[in-house]
Amino acid sequence: MTDAFKYGQQDLIYQLNQLAKAKDIVDIPQNSAAAAASAAASAAAAAAAAESDGTAAIAASKAEAALKSLEVRYLGAKALPPDVDNNGGALLAGATYWDTVLNGGCLRVFQAGAWVTIPTNVASQVASTPAGGIVATNVQAALAELDTKKAVRATTLAGYGITDALPSSYVPTWGSITGKPQFAAVATSGSKNDVGLSKVDNTADANKPISLLQQEALDLKANAASLDKVSNTSDANKPVSILQQEAMNLLAPKSNPSFTGPVRSTVGYLIGASGYGLYSPVAGTLSMITNSVERFRVADTGVMTFSNLVSVAMNSPTLTVTSGGSTEIISQGQNGYGVFSAKASGLNPSIWDSYNANGLCGRMLCNNSAVDSTFAFQLRKGGVLSDIVAINPQQLYPTSDSVLSLGAPASRYTTVYAVTGAINTSDARMKTPIRPMTDAEISAAETIAESVGTYKWLESIQAKGADARRHVGGTVQGIIAIMEQHGLDPFEYGFICFDQWEEELGYRPAVPPQPAFTDADGNVVVPAAEAVEATQVVIREAGSLYSLRNDQLNLFIARGLVARISRTEARLAALEAS
Repeated sequence: MTDAFKYGQQDLIYQLNQLAKAKDIVDIPQNSAAAAASAAASAAAAAAAAESDGTAAIAASKAEAALKSLEVRYLGAKALPPDVDNNGGALLAGATYWDTVLNGGCLRVFQAGAWVTIPTNVASQVASTPAGGIVATNVQAALAELDTKKAVRATTLAGYGITDALPSSYVPTWGSITGKPQFAAVATSGSKNDVGLSKVDNTADANKPISLLQQEALDLKANAASLDKVSNTSDANKPVSILQQEAMNLLAPKSNPSFTGPVRSTVGYLIGASGYGLYSPVAGTLSMITNSVERFRVADTGVMTFSNLVSVAMNSPTLTVTSGGSTEIISQGQNGYGVFSAKASGLNPSIWDSYNANGLCGRMLCNNSAVDSTFAFQLRKGGVLSDIVAINPQQLYPTSDSVLSLGAPASRYTTVYAVTGAINTSDARMKTPIRPMTDAEISAAETIAESVGTYKWLESIQAKGADARRHVGGTVQGIIAIMEQHGLDPFEYGFICFDQWEEELGYRPAVPPQPAFTDADGNVVVPAAEAVEATQVVIREAGSLYSLRNDQLNLFIARGLVARISRTEARLAALEAS
C-alpha cells in the first residue's frame, strides 16, 4: 500500500481500493447497506483528509474513483455465490457481491479462483487503525494486522487515554482512571460494591459467584436434603436413579432365575459353567460344550456340524430331522441290526445329495416303487449332474448307452463270475463290409498260434508261492513283435491294447484330537484319537499296461489255422490223387 492509515481516519473505501489496485481485488459494494455506509465513510474521510493533509479535493476525487471502480465489478446482492458475472461471462479476479445469507449479510471478493469473505465490521476496524499504517497486501491480512495493532494499543496507558503517567512508569493517578469513559461501566471507586459484587468472596464456596444459567441448572438437580440416607461406603445406602432401579428390576436373580423373554448373548456362555453348557463361539452360532470340547454347532444358516456322534442304549427312533414337513431321517435298531433310513412323505422318492463349494456333486435316488423299485446314482459329468448307473430287481446297468466302462486300466476286477459269456454287439448295420485277411495277416496268425504257451502271474507267485496256478496264452509284447515281423502295424488291430495314466493325488484333511467317550457306567465307548495333520497322498502311482481282447485274438488265430488246415488238406488230396 502506498498510503498509510492515519489515526482516526474514516476513509474505508479509499484504503481498501488502494489495496485492490495492488492485488487486483475490486471495490467494496455500493448497492448494499454496507456499501452505503462505506460511501458515507468515504465522504467523511475525504473531509478529514482535507483537514489533515490540506488536499480535500484530492481525497474526494479518490473516493469518487473508488465508487466508479466498484461499479465495474460489483455483481449486486445475491443469496448464493455466482459462478459467472452479470453478463454471463467468466468471473474476473476482484469481482464482489453482497451475500444476503452468509453471516447474516457480508461482502465477498473473488480471488485466486474462490470467493473470500470480508467481515461486516471492516469499517469499525479500519476506523480504529493506529498511526503507522498497514503493510499487508490483501484484505484478509490487513484485517489481521489491524487486530494485532489494536491489541497492542489496548495494552498501553495511552490507548486508554491515560496521559499523566511518567514515561518510565505505568502507575497513573486514580483520578486519571476513574475519569475515563473506558472505565465508567467498570468501577468508580475501586470497591466491588460498586459493580454488584458485594457478596462475592472467592475464599468461601458459599460466596463464590455463579451465573443465572448455572443457578437454573442447579435448581433442576435433586434436593440435597432428600439424600440424608445416602452413604457411599454401604451398598445398601448407595444412591441409584429411577432409571437404574427400573433396569435392575428387569434383571433375573441369581438364585432360581425365571424369564418371560429370550436369553441373549452375542459371544460367550449362555447357560452353564465354563467348559459345560450352551455357548456362542462367534456371533450367529450356538454350540453345546462338554468337557471344554464343542460337540455340535448350529449356525444362523441352519447348518449343523458334529464332532462325534455316539449312540448308547437309545430307544427307537433316536433321531428325527424334519425339513418342510416332508422328510424324516431315522436311525433305529431292528432285530439287532442298525438301520439308517430315509422316509419320504406320500409316494415321493427318497434322495441323498452330496454338496461342497462346487454345489451339488452327487446324488443317490430311490423311486420307492411298490412293485419294482429302482435305485439310481448321479454324478457330475462335464460339469452337469447326469445319470450314471442304476439297479432294479432284474439288472445293474448304465443309464446311458455305450459311455461307461466296467473297471479301468489301473482299476481292474480280479475275476468276473458269470453263468454265460459276455454278449458283444455284432450288427452288420453298425460295421463296415467284412474284408478277407491278407496273406501277411494269415501268416502272422499262424506264428502267433505257435507262440502260445503257459505262464504264471508274478503277483500270484508272491501271494501263493508254488501254489500259483498256470495260465495259457502269450504276451502282448510278443504278439506285437510277430505282427511287426510280418510288416503289420499291431496297434491297427483292436485285440492289442495299451493304456497309461498319470499319478493321481488325493487330500487327507486334518483331524483334531478327540477325547475318549464313555457311557453312564464309565466304560469307554469310543477311544481317544490323536490329531492327524492334513496331508497330500498318492491315490494311484503313474503307470502303463498292455492288454489283449482275447476273443478277437482267438478269431485272428483261428483264421490262420484255417489257412494251414486248408493247405494241409490240399497236399493230402494231391498225394491221394497221385
